[in-house]
Amino acid sequence: MKWLDKLKTMKKDKLILLILAGILLVVIKLPAKNTVKTKSYEYNIQNSAADKTTTDYGTSMEKQLEELLSSVMGVGNVKVAVTLKDSGKNMQNVKEGENYTQKTENNDYPEILGVLIVAKGAGDMKVVSEITDAVSALLGISANKIRVLKMEA
Repeated sequence: MKWLDKLKTMKKDKLILLILAGILLVVIKLPAKNTVKTKSYEYNIQNSAADKTTTDYGTSMEKQLEELLSSVMGVGNVKVAVTLKDSGKNMQNVKEGENYTQKTENNDYPEILGVLIVAKGAGDMKVVSEITDAVSALLGISANKIRVLKMEA
């Protein structure tokens, strides 16, 4: 019982620090609840819409996102809207020698301006964060172009 004697002789601040460290270790070891799990899917949204018009591309992307996100635990029913900018051609002024010439480059895919997701599970901030991170990573757009709203019951 040497350790009990040491506890009795410890200063109050060291004892409180020891108790807090013990509580911290217990909290760290607790399993996380409501983890988001997905089924194994392979999606390649940009390549699936090659050679389609901007409208077809957007519709295809929306359907694939709805299917993928609705399979995530906690998300529930989902509706997705994607806003695209048909950039078509990209013009560049290129200096060749002493002269400038314009080079035209066709863009294969329109630029994504924003994504709106309405989901039943969007009342949980963890689910909203997971949806935002997933869409950002999948489409290669920043999180500020993604909005997730809670679906009406």
